[in-house]
Amino acid sequence: MEVYIEDVFLDNLIIDFLILYITNKILKTGSKNLRLLITSFVGVFFVVLNLFVNLTGVLLLFYKFLTSVFMILLAFKIKSFKNFFLHLVCFLFVTAIMGGFCFFISLTFGKVLISENGVVSYQLALPVSVIIGVISIIGFLTINLFKSIKYKRLNNEFVFDVLIDNKELSISEKAFLDTGNTFLDPLTGKPVCFISFKLFQKLFKNISLATLILKKCPIELQNSHYVKVGSVGKSSDILVFEIEKLSIFQNKQITLTECNCCLGVSFAKLENKLGCSLLLNPILFSN
Repeated sequence: MEVYIEDVFLDNLIIDFLILYITNKILKTGSKNLRLLITSFVGVFFVVLNLFVNLTGVLLLFYKFLTSVFMILLAFKIKSFKNFFLHLVCFLFVTAIMGGFCFFISLTFGKVLISENGVVSYQLALPVSVIIGVISIIGFLTINLFKSIKYKRLNNEFVFDVLIDNKELSISEKAFLDTGNTFLDPLTGKPVCFISFKLFQKLFKNISLATLILKKCPIELQNSHYVKVGSVGKSSDILVFEIEKLSIFQNKQITLTECNCCLGVSFAKLENKLGCSLLLNPILFSN
């Protein structure tokens, strides 16, 4: 059977890159696109080499598995065997999804040609650009599916509902349990929960940003003061104050009420990063 090397090269280069790109996005490995592209060229080299080696059966399967292993080691920064196994499983899973859709499109709009040594080529009635577009959309949907699953898991374990009561004002917000935040207010000894400036404005509409920049202590705030937070050379002064009541809920069941804590104003965009406007201090749950 006649196989055109340029078709095999182009098809596999694009699909290999998409598989590596999706794996990189799902696992957040942080590999550069150039590194993924170079690995894709290496993957194509092994496919073209197989045209001349003529492996079949178990040997062909083992050859493709070793190719996958080599591509993973080349494309990603592997730190441990567990990390390698996670990348391998994800890589093979994405490969199965992409391969399945390629076969579906090819069988629907053309023919699938498989040579004796396992090299797959296609005869399609559709432009290649359409096929690439469809595969790209599938990849985008796959990435967002994994993001949704991960976000739901975080929601179940680390996201709480909080009710802030202060001077006849009650505000309900989402809060994230930040296990790395064990900061205690040096003045009161209470654990500090950080809130976004956006939430701070909801609580205290009359206090301007300039007040905080000038490090003034608003009289509207109970026991307000500034605390230096951060490491040497990167520290900043955070406005810390007390509120009347903070209640914490999870799955509509109350977890803590009348929490003995302080709030600190953070200018980090918590809503964009975590989907929450408040970072809970884990020390609250140990009291």
